[in-house]
Amino acid sequence: MKRSVRLACGVVLLGVLFVLVDVKKLLATFAELRLDYICYLVVLSFLLIWVSCLKWQLFIHSKGHRVSIWRLMKFYTMGYFFNTFIPSFVGGDVARSLQLGTMLSDKTQAFLSTFLERFTGLIAMTLLAFVFVLFSNDLPWGVCLAVHL
Repeated sequence: MKRSVRLACGVVLLGVLFVLVDVKKLLATFAELRLDYICYLVVLSFLLIWVSCLKWQLFIHSKGHRVSIWRLMKFYTMGYFFNTFIPSFVGGDVARSLQLGTMLSDKTQAFLSTFLERFTGLIAMTLLAFVFVLFSNDLPWGVCLAVHL
């Protein structure tokens, strides 16, 4: 039953895509894609999700819960799906927190570990951006001025 509902949702979403988008332009765009780039991006996405889940697992383990990295990756990719279709960037986090909370029977710890995983990711991205802006020569003067102030 669940599988048929998922399949029906996928077919409906694809149908909506073909109604909203010019099919000729869509096919022309797909024809320009390079398979090697797609493979690189899939591998890179897998690695980034794995690292995020490893970090998430550390927060969960710190409270005495054990969850496999593969289960967390399943929840994480499910969250990606929800972020694609829910008009909010937190929809996927709520979905994966609820899934983890149901599994752990502790929704508070699930929410806190998800929040910490996202928050540390935000801090890391901010620090990386700051470092790259400091050492880049190709930025507009306004960006450099804003960072150096």
